[in-house]
Parts: sequence; C-alpha cells; structure tokens
Amino acid sequence: RDSPSEAPVFVAFNEANVGPKITPLADNLFGAVYHMLAKLIDDSNPFQRSKLAALQEKVKLHANRSIINGDAKNLSLDAKTPSMKLRDRQKVSTTFHGAGLVVPYDKKNDVGYREIPESNASLKKIFKNIVEADTEQAKIKGLDVLHELITNVQFANDEGDPGMGIELGLDAFAYGGESLHNSIRHLLTVGYELVNRDEFSAIISAHLDRRVKGPDVDMFKKYL
Repeated sequence: RDSPSEAPVFVAFNEANVGPKITPLADNLFGAVYHMLAKLIDDSNPFQRSKLAALQEKVKLHANRSIINGDAKNLSLDAKTPSMKLRDRQKVSTTFHGAGLVVPYDKKNDVGYREIPESNASLKKIFKNIVEADTEQAKIKGLDVLHELITNVQFANDEGDPGMGIELGLDAFAYGGESLHNSIRHLLTVGYELVNRDEFSAIISAHLDRRVKGPDVDMFKKYL
C-alpha cells in the first residue's frame, strides 16, 4: 500500500533471490493467486498443468460466485483494475523495484516531489561503490558521494518535496547492503514522517534491524 491509512492498492510478486523487482498481480488475493497459477501453468510439465488449471478454475468460480451472491462487491480477477490504472497515473517515479512511488503531489505548483539528480545507472554505481568497497577508505569515499545527495534531499524536504528522499531511500533499500542501512533509515524515517506515514517509519526501522539477505527469510527458525 502507498499509505498506512489507505487500503492496499495491489497484491504483488517478488523473487528475493533474483532481485528487488515487484510485479503487481491483481488488487486482491484471489486475483493474485489466479494470475500466479497462470505463471506456474506456463512453466509446468503436462502432468502438473492439468492440476494447476483445475485449481485456477476453482479460484475463478469462487470469485464469480462471490460477486453473484453479493458476498464481494468487486472480487476482480483482472490483472489491471481501474484502481491500479489510477495509481499508475499518480506515480511520480518508477523506483528501482519497478512498482513506482506515490506521494502527495501538487502538480499545478510542482510541490511534493522532485527528481533525484542522478540516473538509475549512476545511482546503482554509487551504491555499488559503497557496498562492494574493498577498503574502509573506499567506502568512506563512496559514502561522501551519497551524502551529497542526502544534502540535496534535505533541501528538498525543507522546500516541501519529501518525495525525493523517499525515492532515494527506497532505491538504496532495493539495492541492499548493510553499509547503506544508516542512510536508508534516515531517508525513509524522515520522509515518511513528512508525508504522515509514521507507521512505515517504524516498519523500516524494525526490518533493517533484522534484515536477511537471500530467499530464506524465515525469522522464526531460530526459535524452534
């Protein structure tokens, strides 16, 4: 969701072992399962395909019956619903994860967001120089470049454009690397507080304290 005070805009798919890309599937769980099954069907062998197709049909029947019976006003199985299309028009940037960023933005007066003065390729190079630095001196040199951007963010925040800092924080978060954690925490907690999304500040702080690299993200194993 874009704001903790609003309903989720879509259910999405991500492969943590591949990268940060977020792929929207539908605007509800049944639609997401329906389209996820479609992806599995395309990649499955003929023996699995028939079982997956049967399950997909059951999901479709349940959704249709729920709408007919009045149990759900709009349990759409569409991959792109009107609300998702509306969000596409409200996005101010695409971000590294691809799902885009929506923040309060006054288009007429151009207030709420300004672009990061670096291309995506340049940003990734900046993050790489920090995360993959061979020496402490090299890491400090890389952080100096990032801190220049953070100074620009502070100016943007002061002038009513908190979207820039949120975008930079999300991009650093998507790139990953413990060396970026302090910058991510600062950018996102300040940015979210400025757009009244304090709950997201608490979430990102808790996540960074326990962030795990790779697809094995089960935090409960150590307690079993």
